[in-house]
Amino acid sequence: MAKVEGVVLTKVNFPLYTIQMVTSHHVLVGGGGGSAKTGVANGFELFELSHDGKQFYVEDKVRHDTGDNVVMNCDVHSNGKNIYVVAGQENSNQLYKITAEFTQMNGVVKSKESNNTADTIVRKRKEKDKENAKQKGGKKEKSNEKGKNKKDKIEDPPILNSIDSKEKNLRFGFKTFDSVQTVFAGSESLQRVVRLSRNGDLMVTGGTDGHLRLWSFPKMKPLLHIEAHSKEIDDVDFSISGEQIVSIAKDGKAFVWNSKNGSLSKELKWNTPDNIKYLFKRCRYGLVEDSPKRSRLFTLANPLAQNKRGISYVQQWDVDSGRLRLAREMKESLSALAVRDDGRFVAVGTMFTGSVFVYIAFSLQSLSALAVRDDGRFVAVGTMFTGSVFVYIAFSLQFTGTISVSFALLLVFVVVLLTFALLTFLGL
Repeated sequence: MAKVEGVVLTKVNFPLYTIQMVTSHHVLVGGGGGSAKTGVANGFELFELSHDGKQFYVEDKVRHDTGDNVVMNCDVHSNGKNIYVVAGQENSNQLYKITAEFTQMNGVVKSKESNNTADTIVRKRKEKDKENAKQKGGKKEKSNEKGKNKKDKIEDPPILNSIDSKEKNLRFGFKTFDSVQTVFAGSESLQRVVRLSRNGDLMVTGGTDGHLRLWSFPKMKPLLHIEAHSKEIDDVDFSISGEQIVSIAKDGKAFVWNSKNGSLSKELKWNTPDNIKYLFKRCRYGLVEDSPKRSRLFTLANPLAQNKRGISYVQQWDVDSGRLRLAREMKESLSALAVRDDGRFVAVGTMFTGSVFVYIAFSLQSLSALAVRDDGRFVAVGTMFTGSVFVYIAFSLQFTGTISVSFALLLVFVVVLLTFALLTFLGL
């Protein structure tokens, strides 16, 4: 498949170290120039994404300066009412809350009932949509649409979700809360990673001391201290249930821990090609499609030293046994890993060229073809190796079915044959 070039939507005037999706249409970036007086600011910027049907647009909504503290890593959690941001700054972890307030045309902030106002707007918009659906499609269409929304739609926090309406007079801000020290390694103390559990009850941090620390959230009270690795930690993640934590570090080890008592559950081991030493780079859990109680574990592995093959790997592990299930070779060093919330797709970023590859999660197969129906309701995704076509509902990417390429070609042939037969019968 031909390489697709990205389009620069916006630029910031500081080095970027972290990026997070706050909602389905808001992106948070963080970074900075460090504590030295370089003149380069440290902080966050929040952007709003929009699409006109042809191209994307981005609008800078708010910028928050963090003073001398550079933002090296962060994570975001929304509980439907509040949006929390946790950020690694030197040897500590800082808690923020993103706020959004309605303002009048003159810029004056409205009453403290802003949240209720936002909820009201969303509720009115939903009621209006229901009325329109009833008038256009009748009771049957209304029932089907209601079922889809209930199952598939992922709601943004009410006050941010209301941006979809014509009310554009929203002002965003950051509120600073508690900070806790998470790394204790003398002058070299740096927090390398922070992750929040899916339900937002737990937070785990890791840093240059090789230790994991588990905290309650959002109070950030210490729960567990695990001497996990002999070298600094590169990445951690919670399992879908929050009962396990996976950690990888520069000692080349990957461990799975019990988040309730801190005990070691298993070590991830695999037979490296030609006895070449590899280092794990990133780790992420992902849902198994249509099975919310099951999960998969993905990792990235790069060779420790450059070799003739120069092969890196995207790996999929069996969560229960800790065995390697699938591995996909990559000819570039890998640096970033993300799994779609519903577990269907895995995105991998490369270190030097900045390329992004998207794979189907259960098979690690490349997306080799993509087509969208004219009305935008369905997306067809083709895979290179199995010759299958997957069909999804566009607005939610809900899986609807799969057909083989051979069957699809046969279907096209039959349609063409019937068309010629009809034209012959009509004498055209």
